[in-house]
Amino acid sequence: MDRESLRRLDWPKIVARLAALTASAMGREVAEALAPATQAEEIANRLADTSEARELLEREPGLVAGVWHDVRTPVRRAQAGAVLEPRELFTVAQTLQGLRRLRQNLAARGAQYPRLAARAAGLMSLPELEREIFRAVGPDGEVLDGASRELPEIRRELHRATEHLRSRLEEFVRRPAVAHLLQEPIVTIRHERYVVPVKQEHRARIPGLIHDQSASGATVFIEPLEVVELNNEVRRLQAAEREEVQRILARFSGRIGRRAGEILASLALLGEIDFILAKGRLSLEMRAEPPELAREAVVDLRRARHPLLTGHVVPVDIGVGEDFDVLVITGPNTGGKTVALKTVGLLVLMAQAGLHIPADGRSRVGVFRQVFADIGDEQSIEQALSSFSSHITNLVGILAAAGSDSLVLLDELGAGTDPAQGAALGQAVLEELQRRGARTIATTHYAQLKEFAAAYHRVENASVEFDRETLRPTYRLVIGRPGQSSALTVAAGLGVPPEIVERARELLSPDERRLQTLLERAEAAARAAARDREEAARLRAEALELKKKYEELSEALEARRREILAEARNQAQALVREARYEATRIIEELRAAAARTAARAASSASRAFTSRAGRWALWR
Repeated sequence: MDRESLRRLDWPKIVARLAALTASAMGREVAEALAPATQAEEIANRLADTSEARELLEREPGLVAGVWHDVRTPVRRAQAGAVLEPRELFTVAQTLQGLRRLRQNLAARGAQYPRLAARAAGLMSLPELEREIFRAVGPDGEVLDGASRELPEIRRELHRATEHLRSRLEEFVRRPAVAHLLQEPIVTIRHERYVVPVKQEHRARIPGLIHDQSASGATVFIEPLEVVELNNEVRRLQAAEREEVQRILARFSGRIGRRAGEILASLALLGEIDFILAKGRLSLEMRAEPPELAREAVVDLRRARHPLLTGHVVPVDIGVGEDFDVLVITGPNTGGKTVALKTVGLLVLMAQAGLHIPADGRSRVGVFRQVFADIGDEQSIEQALSSFSSHITNLVGILAAAGSDSLVLLDELGAGTDPAQGAALGQAVLEELQRRGARTIATTHYAQLKEFAAAYHRVENASVEFDRETLRPTYRLVIGRPGQSSALTVAAGLGVPPEIVERARELLSPDERRLQTLLERAEAAARAAARDREEAARLRAEALELKKKYEELSEALEARRREILAEARNQAQALVREARYEATRIIEELRAAAARTAARAASSASRAFTSRAGRWALWR
């Protein structure tokens, strides 16, 4: 990519913003080296990385939290045989711990975040070394007793010897024969020896070794002879402690040095993961979306916003490469033409670098091997170049390299010189870029270029809207309609006397006045059409709302009808069941009554028969 064009499109500012979102020095370095890719497969992979990182950060941001230090320098020193300081060892252990936890956390979510998990699988894990360093070194850089078996014993002996020495000296300074010879009855240290402060005039009265004197010379610091051996013992044990500490540090430094290659490779891999996560954070921060990656050289941005603008930003719909290859944008100054141009260039660069873009997710961006931009006032006093000369120099470079795989962005094409010649030169440049197949967007005020865009195949006009009532731009881009410069309208609105404005209108050529009138009529018709579309859209929305309410009411009535039918059916079934039950009960009662009647009749008949039989027997 052309480095000057990247600068003109504010690419370094995007890189700086991304780098600020990294969590490690390694990630920052990767971010600062970011450049747009030119291979579709690589761009697709980069965008997929960003999408996965954003998803992770939205769902489980704590999954990738950790403490990582830039320990590359101490690791390389250990690799070269140097002995690291305790604080350096502690930061190495913290970083190893962060690497291990990141690997474990991403491995546990490999199904959800496969791309990040695959990278994290290459991070080294040295849990035993971590634990041993944490047991040996504290967060403030102190070597702990747990560093070795010998160290705590040496320190206990040192503590006992020091306490014995101090006790002897404190007893010494309290002696009546000594107290008046001292500047103060205290015990202090000079040159790592325990001493007492003696008045200068009495130094000969206390046998011992002089180690120092005060700045005024009034006090000398003497080590009494009776504690020299005790001081020597303390010094010996201090030396033993230092030697043991040095041995411990050398042991850990050697272990780190032997694994230095793996540690450095893991740190480099951490930088890549951190960089990918920063891309996810940038996507969230910008409320960005991944664009659809087109295989052809095309740009179709929907509701695109310039990523560096703050406050209320009017989104823009803009594209090139589908229905037309050259887009000529016209309209008033401060109307947003340059911002639209920069938005296209910067979002294309972001997409090709694998970054999400602040635009609708339906946006499509193709792959361009080169993005050229000639934007802004490039006047150079040092090189004695006027703005026009500088623009021409840029155009020469663009024309030398632009082709069918290029996106060319030209601001105020042909400006800075005689209008007629500037317009002619601008048209010739656009014709040549179209012949080469370059996708081109240019801004201009020249009427000739508006006519060129209206007449040539696959060249299109666009304009930025201007509200003539408020004399303010709306920053909306309208494709298919040339715009007006509105200089005289703006001048009148800003207080230029009406007679001067009117005289300026008279001085316009007949063709210019005719074109101005046609553009004003076209703009008025477009505004009326827009109002009609808005009214139609409003009426359609109302109709859809009424339709929705009707459908909801119809569904509610149908549901109520089904509910009533169901209730009626249930009630009827209940009545039928009740009638059947009642009929069955009555039948059973009738049967029981009939059975009882039959039984009584049978019983009566039996008794009658028995009676007749008895009488018959008697008669016989």
